[in-house]
Amino acid sequence: MAIIDTNGVEVSRRLEWIDIAKGIGIILVVVGHAGRGLSGAELPDRNDFLPLMDETIYAFHMPLFFLLSGITFGMRPPTTIQASLVKRPQRFVYTIIIWTYAFLAMQALAGSSSNAGGSWQNLLQAPLPPFAHFWFLWALLINSVIFSVLQMALRHILSDLKFWSGAVIVSGAIDFAVDVPQKIVPWVAPALNYSLVFAIGGLIGATPLVRAVPSLKIALFGSFLFVSSLWIRVTIDLPINQTIGGLFISIFFIFPIILISNCFGKSFPGRVLAFLGVISLAVYVMHTMFSAFMRIFLIKAGYTDLTLHLVLGVLIGIMGPLTFYLAARRLNILHVTGLA
Repeated sequence: MAIIDTNGVEVSRRLEWIDIAKGIGIILVVVGHAGRGLSGAELPDRNDFLPLMDETIYAFHMPLFFLLSGITFGMRPPTTIQASLVKRPQRFVYTIIIWTYAFLAMQALAGSSSNAGGSWQNLLQAPLPPFAHFWFLWALLINSVIFSVLQMALRHILSDLKFWSGAVIVSGAIDFAVDVPQKIVPWVAPALNYSLVFAIGGLIGATPLVRAVPSLKIALFGSFLFVSSLWIRVTIDLPINQTIGGLFISIFFIFPIILISNCFGKSFPGRVLAFLGVISLAVYVMHTMFSAFMRIFLIKAGYTDLTLHLVLGVLIGIMGPLTFYLAARRLNILHVTGLA
């Protein structure tokens, strides 16, 4: 059975380094949310490790996902209205709805043990506009739909490269110059905030650069820029928009990822990271429930060691969704669970 990603693309047709980058990115998401859960539970953090870890991860990991999604989108332009305006929105909205209610149900079961104080009454709220970590899926959907419509409408007069060049300019202008009315902020603000990142990803994906393999010197220099820019972002309070700063860090991050992919992509760790990238949707929608369960269990058992909590919380946050995905695939119910 061919493995299909959330864009409907078979793994065999994908660039390996993109899957590995998504795999590393989703691990960072799990680590970041597990850390924030521990901070919310007010576990002892004698060395103030959690704030530093949080700032490091959140410096670039969400821009990274929008950039990679844009690159994939730019590599494979939309072909039909039905796929862009019907199938994709239906799939994304269905996934958001069922996993939002699963998330709320798990919070209700945890009750006062949950950091958010879950209640069964919370299941009465609408899943849209999205909340918690589901905002990402909604923002990604809005960007993909809007750019799909525009690209198909302008296909006869603009090449892909010209379209994405214009999209970068327009997205940047809107992001910096347009004030969103307060009433629609929950619906569109996150999407607009990352539209420029998505468009730059689309531009990269539309060029031959996306398949270029940098020399070792260029890859090492890019790695240096990634580490340096991340260190600067974390240690120095610069007057730079957080999303824009994360965009540059994410672009620099691509260089070491391509190097890792070229050197270790066929190894077992490389294939594991790539597979996690392919199923990143499953990990994303489920990881907080598994990590929260582990946190609550350990606290009730009397364990408050931060390292133990973080390691086990991250492990189950990855292995739980992975196991669920594999079981759903074996039972041929990925579409039913919203993970196809």
